[in-house]
Amino acid sequence: MNGRAASSGTSSTALHYRAMTERIAELESAVRAQDALIAEAQRLLTGFLAKEIESWELVDSLLKLFGGPPLREAQRLSREALGEDFGNNA
Repeated sequence: MNGRAASSGTSSTALHYRAMTERIAELESAVRAQDALIAEAQRLLTGFLAKEIESWELVDSLLKLFGGPPLREAQRLSREALGEDFGNNA
């Protein structure tokens, strides 16, 4: 095996590793964004069940959470991580 072939294989492996590392970071960001949405919804529901907020406040907050920027950002991150980002589809 000559030095050029070995170097090419190493370069290809490094590029593959870098691509996988970037993909893992994208997937992690998407999962964290989804987790944040779920945690906030759980916090709101817990507050309602503990009589800390009224039903209208719960509904208003959930509509903002799942119909606003937090959801759109989580969806964007998921599409990017899965390679399905076709622009702003919201």
